[in-house]
Amino acid sequence: MPFRLVEPSELTPVTVDEAKKQLRLETPDDDDQVERLIGAATKYIEERCWRGLMQQQWELVLPGFCGPSALELPGWVRGQFKMNEALKLPRGHLATLDEEDGPAVESVKYIDPNGVERTLDVGDYSVDNVSLPPVLRPAYGKSWPSTRDQWDAVRILYTVGWGIDEVPEDVKQAVLLAVSEMYEKRTPEIGEMPAVMALIGPYRLNEVG
Repeated sequence: MPFRLVEPSELTPVTVDEAKKQLRLETPDDDDQVERLIGAATKYIEERCWRGLMQQQWELVLPGFCGPSALELPGWVRGQFKMNEALKLPRGHLATLDEEDGPAVESVKYIDPNGVERTLDVGDYSVDNVSLPPVLRPAYGKSWPSTRDQWDAVRILYTVGWGIDEVPEDVKQAVLLAVSEMYEKRTPEIGEMPAVMALIGPYRLNEVG
């Protein structure tokens, strides 16, 4: 299932000052290194949780409204297969955005059978953010529209992750422990960290695609 990071987060789960307190550093000498290690620790946890930690925008690209189980089917079957199937959105829970930022699912665009790009009306689908990963379904009484037979017939733009004040304490502590381990070894390239893995266990998702 093709999907890509469109807009990474500019925020991290912990600050440099929080990490320095964890490391018992009192001078600014290692601030740049600590900042890099926070980024590396965040990435480490994101990949093992299979989710974006801080708010970030992703795009899911599909050959049609057919769901991941139908992606390997021949094109002539895909076009008619499971038209009411739910679509899973990879990389975590949908973000809680301010009203001015718009909805977490920003747009659902598709190429109709005539090759015209269209945007699906928000009233034609429902967003399930209780399931993890979140799921997009046709609204009650609706069906997914037909699409042109091409690999990128459907593009869904959405935002996942926590806001700065929403990050669970377990996740923050996991980042701090990972930073400590990386700082001690002076490298962001280390193996599994049991204490970190235990903390992030409840937040780990299965890969989609």
